[in-house]
Amino acid sequence: MRELVSYTCTSCGGALIVDRNEKVLACPFCGNAFDVVLMHRKELLGDAATNMQHMEFNSAKEKFESILTGDPNDFEALRGLVLCDGKLRSVNTLQTPEKMKVCSFDNMQNSLEKIVNRAKEEDIPYFKKLSEMVTLAEEHLKISNKKTAIPDAAKEEYRRFTDQEEGIFRLYFTYHLITILIAIFIFWFGNPVTAIYVELGALGGFIPIYLICKFVVKKKFEQKHHAKMAAISGEEHEMDARLADIEAKYAEALDELEKLEPATQDMKAPVYSPMQNGAEE
Repeated sequence: MRELVSYTCTSCGGALIVDRNEKVLACPFCGNAFDVVLMHRKELLGDAATNMQHMEFNSAKEKFESILTGDPNDFEALRGLVLCDGKLRSVNTLQTPEKMKVCSFDNMQNSLEKIVNRAKEEDIPYFKKLSEMVTLAEEHLKISNKKTAIPDAAKEEYRRFTDQEEGIFRLYFTYHLITILIAIFIFWFGNPVTAIYVELGALGGFIPIYLICKFVVKKKFEQKHHAKMAAISGEEHEMDARLADIEAKYAEALDELEKLEPATQDMKAPVYSPMQNGAEE
């Protein structure tokens, strides 16, 4: 559903009758010629933007290509193709690396390489800067994904450490259980006094084992655990610093990109104005 519009010749002010089946329209009053595609450029751009919001990227690309048949260097149409290939809903998605995480980075970079060859010379710096931003956004996403795995790594390290502690406890328990069973066997089938001596000897051996495990083995485990946790924490801080650096570079590149964006193109097309409310099928 669209608002009906009328077209007026820019040369003589006469009303124009638009036939979309014609590629070129001549004013019936003064003969001034207009490209029909360029006449509908604004309308096509609006429809393409709607398609992109609905993630109908193929339909949007068809409209951009229609504009490019009239002007092969149209900046907004070329940028639209790049955004569609990147699966981005609008140019506003370029505002932050976080918003860019939905981007199809490889497709967008491939598209930018082609667009550079189609763009006007003065527009090429814009697309090259955009390519730089895509690279930064992709790196930002990769580091962010790695960072999300850090809590799991910390949990895994803590689980490993507690398993080691439990292993030491099981060693104590197993040793003591075996000595008790031996003492019971000797007590039952042999000399009770011998059984007592065996148990006392076992306890005497238990003490040095306990001390070695507590002050040597366990201490080693703790040192490794603290070193591992410190490495994980250091890696997280390093990632935070890298993300902050990328975000700063991205913001700077975005500012440069906005400065490189050309002013709205002054297309040679008839003046159009809204007619009475209605719908065009």
